[in-house]
Amino acid sequence: MAALLLLEQYDALGPVRDHAEKHLVAESHKHPITRVLESVPGIGEVRAAQVVSVVVTPDRFRTRAQFWSYSGLGIVMRSSSDWVQNAAGQVDARAGAADARPQSQPQPAAQAGVQGFGHASW
Repeated sequence: MAALLLLEQYDALGPVRDHAEKHLVAESHKHPITRVLESVPGIGEVRAAQVVSVVVTPDRFRTRAQFWSYSGLGIVMRSSSDWVQNAAGQVDARAGAADARPQSQPQPAAQAGVQGFGHASW
């Protein structure tokens, strides 16, 4: 009985979600930068709207790499060998692993979509 009630509530949220998504996209299209973000392969109008609503202004980032990393679009390379388990069973960063490799900045997923990044506002 409780499961059926939860399923009814879940089904009722569908139209609410669709309505909110429609308004999010409509609001984001008031800002020209969303069209630029939508031109990046893999970023649709919903993801572009989410990026604009979370980031607000790109001026708060010093570099493109910081912007892409914050937005969740930066490519980050990790391997399972970067972590070891200590005697207590806790996971620790491997000592010396970071020192053994050259430090690199996260690479933007698509640099082509941010050519106009330096402008003052969206």
